[in-house]
Amino acid sequence: MHFLKSPMIDVMSLIQNPVFWVGVLFFFCAIAYFFRNYVKAFFSGLFGDYVLDAGLSFADEFFTGLTGLDFGDWLGAALIYLKYRKQVGDLFAFILLAEAANFFILSFIPVIGTGIEYFFNLFPLVTIFLFIKQWQADRVFTPIHEYYTYLQQEGKDLGQKLSPLYNDFKKLYESCMYQEILQKGKGQKEVFFAEIKQLILTKITTIQNSLLKIMEEQPGISKQEIDAFAARLQNCMQLIDTDWRYAADEANLLQQQIASLGYWAQQQPSEPANNTDHSNPTEERKAS
Repeated sequence: MHFLKSPMIDVMSLIQNPVFWVGVLFFFCAIAYFFRNYVKAFFSGLFGDYVLDAGLSFADEFFTGLTGLDFGDWLGAALIYLKYRKQVGDLFAFILLAEAANFFILSFIPVIGTGIEYFFNLFPLVTIFLFIKQWQADRVFTPIHEYYTYLQQEGKDLGQKLSPLYNDFKKLYESCMYQEILQKGKGQKEVFFAEIKQLILTKITTIQNSLLKIMEEQPGISKQEIDAFAARLQNCMQLIDTDWRYAADEANLLQQQIASLGYWAQQQPSEPANNTDHSNPTEERKAS
């Protein structure tokens, strides 16, 4: 009878199915890819939590009977503070020191002191703090990397100009020097963004000059079309500070469209300024 069928049979058949293991492998690969920036922080945190903290704390059990002191806890706390202070900052490093030392007095509480000590030995506080700092560093480095990549695409000279600055900052990121990244990040972002902004504004100025030249050479172009280009240029300028990527793409698109308009205008015979022909050049370009 179906209702008496053991669920263990279904589980065993699932485990023996190769498709299941392919799915499991895919899942872990996706997780590993998503958290790839956290690999160094993860292993560094495990070393702090379970070698310097828990490892020395458990090793100290061999000496407690001789000295009556938590020598391993205190040594681990000092080493953790010295190792991670530059990464997480003085405040977080002091909290790690206190946690590794069981907040100095908690392990001496009668009856529950040993349980508290074991809890803090196994609690991955170093890993948690490093993950927080890695997340903060990503929020600083990712925009800078995007700025630099875009500037490289736009021109070799721009990439070479900012390459030393970017490479030095990238070394800090790859070395997990979180505090230094956070301290320098704002200034670095401003430098790179200033170059982005100047580049987009230069494009807009070039487009405006091209549009004025076309208007002088071909006064018959409809005012509606000129106004539409002008409005888009104005919108592009306003969006630089809030959505620079859209502004950059829009500037590139406008550059192409104005170039196309200029090419079309060159193919047309010159017309006097008082021309009364109301034909739409946009429709003519589409027709051609």
